[in-house]
Amino acid sequence: MRRHRWDRRTAARAFGIGKIRSCIDRGAGLVSDDYTDLSRDGNRILARAPAAIHGKIEVRNVGVVSWPALEMAPIALCVTLDQDPVRMPELEQTVDFLGIQIATLSLSSSEASAPLKVELALRAIVDALHNKSENR
Repeated sequence: MRRHRWDRRTAARAFGIGKIRSCIDRGAGLVSDDYTDLSRDGNRILARAPAAIHGKIEVRNVGVVSWPALEMAPIALCVTLDQDPVRMPELEQTVDFLGIQIATLSLSSSEASAPLKVELALRAIVDALHNKSENR
């Protein structure tokens, strides 16, 4: 198992950087804030919070608070926060996690629409997987 601490340039690997609450408000579940343990399960990458921080989230100007959290979740999308993301990125960009390619999306952390864009990207991934399984 690998433990990752995401810096200010990367997120969703654990969403993060002030956008996590907005994603939760849109229906996302919290897995981990700050540190995330990743493991490979067949052709999936699973994310879990280390025991010491499970069910906790840092709220800027408030501190660390308890928050309902999932035990684990598969990673379907890696979101990288960038000050100046490409407006029309190449399709099907991926990043390698433990030997598995995960779709990636670069967003500006200052855009209020970032959580909506994450949701739309995840819907597109789910739709593509659904269509792929129907065509088998």
